[in-house]
Amino acid sequence: RTDEINPVAVIELPKASRVVVAQLAESKPADSGFELDLRAMQTQMQYAGSRTAALLGEWFDPDSLHKRTKFQADAASKPSSEEE
Repeated sequence: RTDEINPVAVIELPKASRVVVAQLAESKPADSGFELDLRAMQTQMQYAGSRTAALLGEWFDPDSLHKRTKFQADAASKPSSEEE
């Protein structure tokens, strides 16, 4: 945080092997108080929801389930040709 009107910063992008210099045309402080808390809570809830959806999608995937539980169907649990 600086008192400069148009702060300048160097942003390194190591994976791209590039360096970018950026100058802000305008800057203002982040919201504070109730609005900041509300936005933080919304962001946290969205992130938690997306992580939960990803976890459930992977957790109940049949291949993942078989791999995780090492499930082997025994002959007694397989339907016989007479039952089909």
